[in-house]
Amino acid sequence: MNHRFNASHHRSEDKTQVERLLGWFVKCQWWLLLVLGVAGGVFYYRQPLPAPTALQASIKKLTAEKQSLQIQHDQMVNRVDWAKNDDDYLEIIARDRLNKQKEGEVIVRFKE
Repeated sequence: MNHRFNASHHRSEDKTQVERLLGWFVKCQWWLLLVLGVAGGVFYYRQPLPAPTALQASIKKLTAEKQSLQIQHDQMVNRVDWAKNDDDYLEIIARDRLNKQKEGEVIVRFKE
């Protein structure tokens, strides 16, 4: 019996097995890249939803701000109306801004 080791024959078998594995890897890599790319994109662009308590706090804060702005708006509308229709109010505002006073009048100012 001749038990010679045929190195070229053995290498060709290994090569075909390696080639098959590489071929399978090449076929799978595009699907793997696609799946990982889509999953990564979804994970990257997905923003977590805020907790309900955070939303409620935000709604409460915005409601309070809206009420404050509504009060300021109403005050401004009243001032414009008074300036258009009330000469006494216009005189008081003009003297206040120009730091003028009538004869015999005492003006008291408070710091805010």
